[in-house]
Amino acid sequence: MSRVAEGRVPVVETVHGPALYEIKMHRGAGYEEFYREISRIEEKAFSGASFLLPVDTGQAEILQRDYHVPASKMDVVFNCVDVEEVRELSRRKPEWDIPDSYFLVPRRLVEKTGVRYAIEAMTFLEPQSVRLLVAGDGVQRHELEMYARELGVQDRVVFLGNVPRRKLMPLFSRAIGVLVPSVPASGVVEATSLAVTEAMAAGTVPIASAIGGLAELIEDGKTGFLVPPGDARGLASAMRKIMEGEVRLGLIESGCKAVEEKYDIARWIDRIEGHYRRLVGELQS
Repeated sequence: MSRVAEGRVPVVETVHGPALYEIKMHRGAGYEEFYREISRIEEKAFSGASFLLPVDTGQAEILQRDYHVPASKMDVVFNCVDVEEVRELSRRKPEWDIPDSYFLVPRRLVEKTGVRYAIEAMTFLEPQSVRLLVAGDGVQRHELEMYARELGVQDRVVFLGNVPRRKLMPLFSRAIGVLVPSVPASGVVEATSLAVTEAMAAGTVPIASAIGGLAELIEDGKTGFLVPPGDARGLASAMRKIMEGEVRLGLIESGCKAVEEKYDIARWIDRIEGHYRRLVGELQS
C-alpha cells in the first residue's frame, strides 16, 4: 500500500503573505506575545507543508528569512487571471453614468493601498482633463473623502463604494488606466495584485508603485508604468503619458500579450498541477 493510500497526502500551500504582517499592520505595538504565538503557528504550518507557492519573490524571501523555509521547498507562482472571462465581462455595459475620461482605482480603502496618492495626483492634472473613480470601501473612506475636499478635487473624485467584480470589469476596459498606488505599511508590501493583470486583460494600462510583486508584474514603459511609492507627482506624470493616444495603445498591445503568455489561468493550472503530480509521484515511489 502506498503512503498516499495510507493517508499521508502532500500538503501544498499558496502564500499570499504571512498573517503576522497583516495583524501587525492593524494592531501596532503592545501585542508582542500575541505576535510571537502567531509567528510560531505560521512557522509550524510552513515547515509542515510539502511544498509552498509564494505569489511573488518578496513572499519567497519572507519565507526564507523569517520562517527558515529552504528555497528547494518553494516555487514562485504569480496570481493568475482568466483572460477570456475578464474580456467577456469588460464588454458589458457599465451600470453607472461614467465620465468620458477617467482613471480607475479598484482598491480597498486602507493605508497600504495608497489611495490618498491617487487623489493627490489629481491636483497635478488639468482640472477639466480627467476624473478619478475609486471602487472600493474601507476604514479610510471618510478620511479620503475629507482629503479630496481639503485638496479641492472633490468634484473630480467619485467614490463608488464596493463594486461587484462583474460590474467592475466594464469600468476597467473604459478607463484610461488603472491605478495601484500601494505603499509599504507596517512591513506589509503589496504582492501580485489582480488589478494589474485584470487591467492588462481588459485592454487598459496599469500604473502601479514599484514595490513587491507589482514591480514584477509590470515591465516599466512597456506593459504599464511603475512609480515610486507615495509619489503623487510621479503618479500624475505617468497618468499624463498615457493620456496621449499612441503611447497608450502601445502599452495596451504589450500588456495584452504579456497577460496571455504569463498570467492566464490555463498556464497557472499547468504549473500548479505539475507540482501536485510530482509530489504524489514521490510519495508513491
